[in-house]
Amino acid sequence: MKSLWVIILLTFIASNAFSLTLERAKEFLKALESSDFCSIDFYENFKNTELSDLAISLFIDSCFSKKEYERISKIKENPKEYYFLIEKAYALKKVGKEKEAKRLFKIVFSKTNRFDEWILILNAGDTKYLFTPKILRRKVWKALSERNFDIAEVYLSLLENDPYFYLLKGIFYLKQRKYNLARKELRKSERPEKYFYLTFIARSSAERFYYYQKAISSNISSYSKKRLTVYILDKFLYQDKGFFRKALNLARKVDKKLYKEYLVKYFVLTGNIDKALKVLRTLQGEKYRAWEVVLHNKFLGIEKSFSSNTVSFYSVLLNRKKPAVFKGAFPKKEDVSDEGIRFLLERGRCDILEFVNGKSPSIALAHYFCGKYKRAIKEAFPFKKKQKKYPFLLYVLYPKPEVFGNDLISLSLARQESLFDELALSRSGAMGLMQIMPFTGKYIAKKLKVEDFKVSQLLDPEVNYRFGSFYINELIKQFSLFPLAAASYNAGPTRIKRALKLFGKVEDAYDLVIFTDFYIPFEETRNYVKKVLTNYYYYSQLYGEEIDNLNTGVIKISSPSVKVETSPSFESSRTAKK
Repeated sequence: MKSLWVIILLTFIASNAFSLTLERAKEFLKALESSDFCSIDFYENFKNTELSDLAISLFIDSCFSKKEYERISKIKENPKEYYFLIEKAYALKKVGKEKEAKRLFKIVFSKTNRFDEWILILNAGDTKYLFTPKILRRKVWKALSERNFDIAEVYLSLLENDPYFYLLKGIFYLKQRKYNLARKELRKSERPEKYFYLTFIARSSAERFYYYQKAISSNISSYSKKRLTVYILDKFLYQDKGFFRKALNLARKVDKKLYKEYLVKYFVLTGNIDKALKVLRTLQGEKYRAWEVVLHNKFLGIEKSFSSNTVSFYSVLLNRKKPAVFKGAFPKKEDVSDEGIRFLLERGRCDILEFVNGKSPSIALAHYFCGKYKRAIKEAFPFKKKQKKYPFLLYVLYPKPEVFGNDLISLSLARQESLFDELALSRSGAMGLMQIMPFTGKYIAKKLKVEDFKVSQLLDPEVNYRFGSFYINELIKQFSLFPLAAASYNAGPTRIKRALKLFGKVEDAYDLVIFTDFYIPFEETRNYVKKVLTNYYYYSQLYGEEIDNLNTGVIKISSPSVKVETSPSFESSRTAKK
């Protein structure tokens, strides 16, 4: 009986799955020849295809311009684009369906600040329902995440009697790096989330530990507690061993695995390799197996091998036989199996494909050929384990935009920085393909003697690549090793030089693992180095030469099979290097 229900369910899913036949694609292009899409038949023809979003958007926009509000009100489906959703809301308002109209206006108003003026005009005289505390909080947070402080300040002023007011005002100043003002406002807040932010901007170890203790004793989310725990342990590990031990005891309540991981780090840094290994044996995962191998080989003189079939930071560095990459075949338009999608692609209709619904290797490949690499990567990722079925998949996941040429280093960085989004803008203000900060852009412009440089030029892909590639090559000259240069690209050269001063010289693959996981005091940078090096490996295998031992001119990391001197104590090893 159970198997029968499974068959019925699969049949139902298959019958309702979106697809775009060749016939439907041709019909759609023919329909586009007319500017009149205000026909129920037009939408009905395409609502069960991958073009349903575009069809309903065209239908609503066309009917809206003709003031055919009644027709729009009969469509049950809602467009995903906020612009068309506002048009539908206004149409509903015009035919007397106020409740449904307000519901749609609230959705758009609460999720974006882009259309505020339009929405307020369309609701003139009746906007009170839009300004609920919950919506205003969302709008403030959205504006802060986009670093639009003027908008944030406007909506923040409407929340003065709200329980979240002082918390949001503190974050408002924190985002602008006005730490004294941020601290003052956060302390006024009665929300427990304030302890999370106060921990980050505390002036002393004692103050930082106090706020951390308050935060993990509060009812903030477990994700926030874990994130804060990583930060506090990283902060104390090198700066204050006494508070590190106190924080580590509290960390046990937050996450036992995290507690053990940092206990291992502490033992290694204090030369207690045997104790570190004892804890490591209770942990499972590739990272911990790699640590165990590194500690045995580097410090105890006991040769142990590391083996993993997956491509990762650890397997690339430690596997004696490098992990295999299924190269498959370079993508061709013929690989787009959906006939309708391929038809539109061959006719260069990337403007239509931009609105395509669904996720499949076929659609991902179409976006790849349209140069929409970020979307292609995200849509191809769920199918990564099906490389043999889709032999072009790795090329979609690791594309090579023309502007990069054969610069595998910059490709590896840009994929991690922006997924090749030319207009990417981070919360901290980093811009473009290689996420260059405005002040870094000005520095590079002077180095390259670029006259009349404007920060907005960083959104030009050629300028961004030129600046980013110059900067990473300057860092490689400073640090010799690409992974160290990548760490500096993410965290800044000064911080990495400070970490290297504590560690010493990175001489082999074991050193690189230890330095990355034990000496870089920022989780974001540790993860960044690992992902960038993995990207580089894929790019080298797909587009470059084989790098069995990573002995290229930019990596220069010796193979683990090379015999290295061992030392009974980590501390004595570091001292000897210095």
